Amino acid sequence: MANNNVINKRPDTNRTQHAVGSYGASGVLSEVGPLTNGQLVVGNTGNAPSASTLASSSSTITITNGAGTVNLEIAEKFGTEGAWVYPSSTGTNITGDGTKPTIAHDTESWDIGSDFNTGTYTYTSAVTGKFQFSLTVHIIGLLSANTYSSFYVSTSNRTYYIDFRNPYYCSLYGSTRYMWSGDVIGDMDAADTANVKIVVSNGTKVVDSYAGTSEHFNVFILD
Repeated sequence: MANNNVINKRPDTNRTQHAVGSYGASGVLSEVGPLTNGQLVVGNTGNAPSASTLASSSSTITITNGAGTVNLEIAEKFGTEGAWVYPSSTGTNITGDGTKPTIAHDTESWDIGSDFNTGTYTYTSAVTGKFQFSLTVHIIGLLSANTYSSFYVSTSNRTYYIDFRNPYYCSLYGSTRYMWSGDVIGDMDAADTANVKIVVSNGTKVVDSYAGTSEHFNVFILD
């Protein structure tokens, strides 16, 4: 007959303190444990239960074991990194002759992880993931000879060209300024960098980049 002292709340010196009791196939009372922080008693069809802890096979859930507690959190990257920046002053004579300068995004509207360097105009990712890059480029001082331009996001992994066109032809009513926008989703590894570059060609170096929030760069982690 099974020893029922544990069930009857009478002391049983043969049992382990803080262990969990279970009956085997023959009705004999056995023990699981004692359990450590976060351990649970897990069933095994046709066999004795065992002590185990929760695990996330794909690391999509963060599990924190405590004294009498198990805390589960979704390991979500969305919205945990990002920045919105713009140039505070005009970039004078930065291109027009094929030069490919980095747009001087030196002012932050917000920066979630303090990952944007306003001195080098560069974003550095703290984690590996997929990012959305959104940008608007505003240039002034175009000449009729400036028949080619492009702007792009330059990252450590690759270059994402947003647009190619004749900026003077597309400028409003033959004015000397042009503004266009675009976005792209790209991958970055931890410590990778990203910035915005522009090139205007077939003329002289007289084209400026506009100052203010009409020209901006937005980085946001998606996954």
